[in-house]
Amino acid sequence: MKFALAAAGTGGHVFPALAVGHALIERGIARDDIVFFGGDRMERVTVPAAGFRFVE
Repeated sequence: MKFALAAAGTGGHVFPALAVGHALIERGIARDDIVFFGGDRMERVTVPAAGFRFVE
């Protein structure tokens, strides 16, 4: 199963989405099956730094 998470703009959106991504991994979902979509703000650096694939 694949998971797409969308979060952009502020930490109030990005950090909760990252927590969801980490919770999915804890439940056995492969990191490669999780992709984040966002814009050209803080998420562009923060999401890949957390080890997730990011698509702008």
